[in-house]
Amino acid sequence: QAVANGTEAVTWTATVKDANNNPVNAASVDWSGDNTNVTLAKNNTQTEAAGTTTMTGTSLTAGTEIVTATLTQQQRAASASAVSYIADLSTAEIATLTLDRSVVSNNGEDVTTFTATVKDANGNPIVNQTVNWATTLNTLAGSTSVTDASGVATMTISGTEEGDATVTATYGQSAKSGITTFIGSISADWVITGSSGQYKTPPLSAYDTLGFIAVSPTTGPTSLVWDGPEKTNSPLTTPMTDEHGNEVVVNFGGERMTGCKIRTFNSSVNCVGADPDVNGILNYSSADNPGLLPGVYQGVIHYAGKNYYGSGTSFYYDVSVSLTVK
Repeated sequence: QAVANGTEAVTWTATVKDANNNPVNAASVDWSGDNTNVTLAKNNTQTEAAGTTTMTGTSLTAGTEIVTATLTQQQRAASASAVSYIADLSTAEIATLTLDRSVVSNNGEDVTTFTATVKDANGNPIVNQTVNWATTLNTLAGSTSVTDASGVATMTISGTEEGDATVTATYGQSAKSGITTFIGSISADWVITGSSGQYKTPPLSAYDTLGFIAVSPTTGPTSLVWDGPEKTNSPLTTPMTDEHGNEVVVNFGGERMTGCKIRTFNSSVNCVGADPDVNGILNYSSADNPGLLPGVYQGVIHYAGKNYYGSGTSFYYDVSVSLTVK
């Protein structure tokens, strides 16, 4: 084998003899290989007095090569065993570091997966090598992982602390870092001044089976379903207070949106082959609140996001609502 660096070469030797086992001098030999990434020094050579002739080949791409020597005139051929060009460990480094979730729950159950790809200077994957991992916050699944046939090593992180976790992958002298943010709750403000209004949560990536449930004192769905009806509001109610301190119950609706469809608030079906992000939608309509007197009302809609396949709550949402009824 040889290193795929364009310099280190494999040498093949062909020996030509006649029927009586005598070496044949000045015989023309054609050379060919089955890997277009391998560069042979020549297409044709001639044997010397000992009946031998050689060929060298280099490559910038890792892979195997089978070389065939063919007598030009007689068209008799012989092939050598496969040889390997391997990645150049001396130039190997972490080429990329990616993560599937920039925001993750601090419930101790949800994870962010970091993916490090190790390649040499010519882009060949580095196989079966150890990548070291470290984090500034929460807990990694391990301190090392090993690259696969594609030069890829992965590591997951989870935890209960809130904040930014800087995860660093190191191989040799190279290192790359990425940041995932652990949160437990999301707060937002929603101002409604007309007869209807809508609030949409920011999209949460890689939470494709996330559905939403009501949290007291807001009432509504308290458990997830897989595929609720499409374009259907789940009833949500929450207490609100007017300018005089009087408490009233206001009716809202909730929906869940993915790259595929909009369904009921507590649906959790994943969206195969499309955008995996999930948004929660809150809707207000004066038609759902016919007895609500004119005035300004303040309150908070409490709900939570849960993964269908998980046991714990992923995120709590507190949406502060200012509602003006005319």
